[in-house]
Amino acid sequence: MNKKYIEYIREFLFSKKDEGYKEFTAKIIPNIDSESIIGVRTNILRKYARTLSKDEKVDIFLKDLPHKYYEENQLHAFIVEREKDYSSLIKDLDDFLKYIDNWATCDSLSPALFKKEKEKTKDYILKLLDSDKTYVKRFAIVSSLKFYLKEELDMDLFDKIMKIHSQEYYLNMAIAWYMSYVIIHHYNFSIKYLEENDLSDFVFSMSIRKALDSRQVDKDRKENLKRIRMQKNKS
Repeated sequence: MNKKYIEYIREFLFSKKDEGYKEFTAKIIPNIDSESIIGVRTNILRKYARTLSKDEKVDIFLKDLPHKYYEENQLHAFIVEREKDYSSLIKDLDDFLKYIDNWATCDSLSPALFKKEKEKTKDYILKLLDSDKTYVKRFAIVSSLKFYLKEELDMDLFDKIMKIHSQEYYLNMAIAWYMSYVIIHHYNFSIKYLEENDLSDFVFSMSIRKALDSRQVDKDRKENLKRIRMQKNKS
């Protein structure tokens, strides 16, 4: 029964295969085996996740870890993020996060309950930031960006994220993405921080580059960011 249910889901995924989209996906996620990519568009996966989340047998799929295909991971993420019970959500995340192997699945996973349960979720994210797994940590950083930054900067999360030192490209990109949003939404604080603290050269330069690319940063602030970058390069 379990095997047949997994095959049933895979048959649907392969029926929606788009070879051009497979090639595109392989290019933007170069660190996973292209043979693990079927080539199913995200809107189809999200719609199918809505259907499967109502299926009483969906736990068969959620427990079938690790998944074989990238799209199965995406489907899993889209099902889990719809969870309406917080305890079940955390259990599902703990089961799934350690198997995520790429930035796209990591960044796509955005549980609706995180916004409603911010206090409990903050404690959970702080715990995830201690993980030794790249994409568990990245998920925690991206979740901090989504839920604990725009209106008010959470300093507990900020301090912990800024203390992360890694050689992992996708982790450092997440830190830079997070810091660029701090620049955008908390400009005065971020400028002081950039001037007074030593970030890695990569995180520093990428944070400023992403902020400079943003339409939410005005011309004068962009010029100031360029000045700070120039001073850093000279030092």
